[in-house]
Amino acid sequence: KNQIEVTTVYDFIHDYYSSFLKKKIHNNLKYSAIKRSKGIICISKNTYSDLQKFCPTKNNQKAEVIHVGVSDDYFPIKDLDRNQQQFLANHNLENGFLIFVGGRTNYKNFDFVASVLNENKDLKLVVIGGGKLTEKELKLFSKQALDRVVPIGSVKNEELNVLFNTALALLYPSSYEGFGIPVVEAMRAGCPVIGLNNATIREVAEDSALLLDNLNLDDFKIQKQKLLNATLRQEIISKGLIESQKYSWEKSSRETHEFYKGLYDSSF
Repeated sequence: KNQIEVTTVYDFIHDYYSSFLKKKIHNNLKYSAIKRSKGIICISKNTYSDLQKFCPTKNNQKAEVIHVGVSDDYFPIKDLDRNQQQFLANHNLENGFLIFVGGRTNYKNFDFVASVLNENKDLKLVVIGGGKLTEKELKLFSKQALDRVVPIGSVKNEELNVLFNTALALLYPSSYEGFGIPVVEAMRAGCPVIGLNNATIREVAEDSALLLDNLNLDDFKIQKQKLLNATLRQEIISKGLIESQKYSWEKSSRETHEFYKGLYDSSF
């Protein structure tokens, strides 16, 4: 008896990027869960907008945006300790590298990341997560650029925080995100973000990220130059630190509890 079904929706990536069969199978499960739920939580305004586009809610359903949180493991480091310095030395890293975090499927635009490295001979690229670079991905880089690729695989939060603190920027040219947690993690660590101008990145980062209207090397060069200006760089970092404070697991869990409680109180 006294049961209420609630579904949390992260994104609608399958509707945009999956093959017909994969999308059909995924959406059969997803849309069935949404349609029978009394409450639907969306992790961003963009996901909420897609919900109403692809699987609109009914009058007897309550849908609400509750952002996910970000770990407190990310913060600016004033001075790196010996272990942190050794971690960077183990990967032959110094200041000024780019970071790419996460999966490298088609809509993540990893080919653009490779072209950035091919054109910017002064930069290294640290690749975090997403599994081992494939032969196809390796061929995206020129021979000279490939020597400046540092694939690290999975890292602890503490290690990623050190990388964010030391990097020139997080390069995040994804065409679509449900939320984009790495963007907020980077901002919280004091790492500037260069991302593709889309609804989710604008929502999460607001005016604290450097946005590319197109995946264009000249546009990237303009944003890179801003980061080489100490005053502009600090301004971007300061904005990101302020913006990132909006997202915490404490806030997310509190709002989720209130959502469930409100549904229960109104039903029984």
